[in-house]
Amino acid sequence: MWGNTDVATKVFETDPDDLTVDDYENLVLADNAPGMVVLKNNALIENGNINTIITNRSDGYFPTYYGGIVYAQNSTFSNCRKAVAFMKYNHRNFSQFKNCTFTSNNYTKAFEGISIWDCNGILVDGCTFNFDGVSTYQLNGITAGEGLIVNNCQFTNLKKALNLGASSYTIGSALVTNNTFNNNEVAITNMGLHYLQAEGNQINNGVYGIIVAGNSGYDIKSNTFIGQTAASTFTAFTSQNTTGDNNIACNVLTIQHVVFLLTTTIGVCSFTTTPLPPPTAT
Repeated sequence: MWGNTDVATKVFETDPDDLTVDDYENLVLADNAPGMVVLKNNALIENGNINTIITNRSDGYFPTYYGGIVYAQNSTFSNCRKAVAFMKYNHRNFSQFKNCTFTSNNYTKAFEGISIWDCNGILVDGCTFNFDGVSTYQLNGITAGEGLIVNNCQFTNLKKALNLGASSYTIGSALVTNNTFNNNEVAITNMGLHYLQAEGNQINNGVYGIIVAGNSGYDIKSNTFIGQTAASTFTAFTSQNTTGDNNIACNVLTIQHVVFLLTTTIGVCSFTTTPLPPPTAT
């Protein structure tokens, strides 16, 4: 059993770019620098509770000590109720997850890979989020609302693979590119995020591909949707007029599963799609 690891922080005084694992490991932390966890070389964390790694102090209420850095590379989080939880942090957060696996086959409890509260700059690249089986509990890959970058990842058998939202439509952004979503109830949910860019993703099966609701801005382009039972893209009550306006363009769709509901959209919403060709008789 893996207990909680507290990554307590105060103020991150520097803004380093292009960090490698050596930079994280060799950094000499000042008294007021962020706490840090580094996972690498096939590290395994399993059977954790709701906040297996949490960027918070557990010995009381210390909001000025929220935040923290997690660098994980080639590591596995197995059967954790929630693998990593980021608390609010007012500085750029340089946490990164590269080529990691978040997986569970425990159908007796909910599952979530990463949850992020008001942090900017966290990168998730080349990771796998997978639930192996069937469960009535909530199964999420990533829940976030600010400055998230998700690239080249795979999400399988989840209720909400990417669950995005913000407390106000004036804040929050997410860049979601070149990912594969398989058999998720909803691949991407955007509830009130200021701006979502979803591009180059492959979304296979499930109920919904992308849901956009609330005062949300979005640019949904060059994605491929196959086999959704309800709708490839569902937008409702969207009124946020972002730079370039709300846009659904150049997506490839299976023609038998296309349902678009565009309501109360202020500004310009462009819409171009290319249906997949019908199957060839053999």
